[in-house]
Amino acid sequence: MVDNTTVDPQSDLEPRDMVYYEKVVDTCLVYQSSAYKFKYLSDQKPSEAWVILQSDSGGLTGVPHTAFSNPLARPNDPPRESIEVRTLVYYDE
Repeated sequence: MVDNTTVDPQSDLEPRDMVYYEKVVDTCLVYQSSAYKFKYLSDQKPSEAWVILQSDSGGLTGVPHTAFSNPLARPNDPPRESIEVRTLVYYDE
């Protein structure tokens, strides 16, 4: 995933809709940038989890992330698995 402090929302992100059969979701297209710094957890265990900001109505930049083929994986290695859980958090100001 990308360290979101290295993302310039004005030039790196473009708002777009992801259209599913049953709904439309707001998201962003992320453009490549040489300024990005990446985070990767090698040998991640099932007991280890990432908690990331997907979006924020207050203007914070979420964390661009994706999947990729691991060039170091051996043919007999078990495939990686992931679960995505979304939570809404509201604050009184």
